[in-house]
Amino acid sequence: KRGMETKINQGWCPGMAPIGYLNTPDREKGLKIVIKDPERFEIIKHMWEHMLTGKYSIEQLRRLACDEWKLTTKKTKKRGGKKLTKSAVYRICNNPFYYGSFVRHGRLYQGKHEAMITSDQFDEVQVILGNKSRPRRQKHTFAFSGLIKCICGGQITGTKKQKTIKSTGETQTYIYYRCSRNKKDVVCYQSPI
Repeated sequence: KRGMETKINQGWCPGMAPIGYLNTPDREKGLKIVIKDPERFEIIKHMWEHMLTGKYSIEQLRRLACDEWKLTTKKTKKRGGKKLTKSAVYRICNNPFYYGSFVRHGRLYQGKHEAMITSDQFDEVQVILGNKSRPRRQKHTFAFSGLIKCICGGQITGTKKQKTIKSTGETQTYIYYRCSRNKKDVVCYQSPI
């Protein structure tokens, strides 16, 4: 476990590298890294470029890669050497590894491997696929959340709102406190403050 954490903190993703990249099994334990796959790296990069045009569906992209560019998975002792499936192309298009990061234990880490695309290009593809852009966690700390209870007995929670003043064009931020309305058997009619 400690070895895995060390590797993650150094910027190397532990485990199997995705298609287009290779692990270095020839290196000594603890010094293994992820490198470009000389056979598949450019093909996967072309897939990303074609996806960014917005003219290709996942299935069209899969057919193009497998039939015209002859892309297959890496052959190992027991598996591999086969054409990509539709779900494999989806996994490629949703994997942050290709823009230089990787997810481990629910956290996003910056990797040291060579990126295939930029972060902005990855976000564009997510929009094309109909996914929202990478989720960015927002945490707000409100002064009175959890301290005050509503008349109905529910917790008071804060909400941040931005309003633009028409006369000056300035944007002002306001914090409203309202009942969370988490009591199922009670209907609360209190308005936000």
